[in-house]
Amino acid sequence: MAASLIDDPSNGLAPVKRARGRKTKSRVLEEQNALDELRKKRKKLITVLYQEVSELELINHLKTIVLVVRNLSFVKANEHHLIKCFKLMDIIISLIVDLADIEVTQNCLDIITNLGKHIILSETAFGSELVNSIFSLISIV
Repeated sequence: MAASLIDDPSNGLAPVKRARGRKTKSRVLEEQNALDELRKKRKKLITVLYQEVSELELINHLKTIVLVVRNLSFVKANEHHLIKCFKLMDIIISLIVDLADIEVTQNCLDIITNLGKHIILSETAFGSELVNSIFSLISIV
């Protein structure tokens, strides 16, 4: 029944040609033009969204991010996932080593304290610096 409807020219349904293999040149050009338009829109959005931000705002953003990671580190289910983010751990350790801000350093110490049982110092980028900075922080207190 369905085959007879498709083949019957009186019903207004024309048989659909199906292309096999390569795309036609017009189809490739359409897709390329669509991609070019998308790239142009992205470039415009990037230049429009650019804002100058003060160093104080950046430090406040950093404090917020470190606080969120600190809060996540208290949950036992998150420990494995945080430890697997090697770049994140390197950043946390470098923030302790740099002693950029007291609040950031304290939150990073909380993170290191919570995840310390999983940290292998020889595998971290700043293992010896971390130990030295922790000893210097202990001697300050």
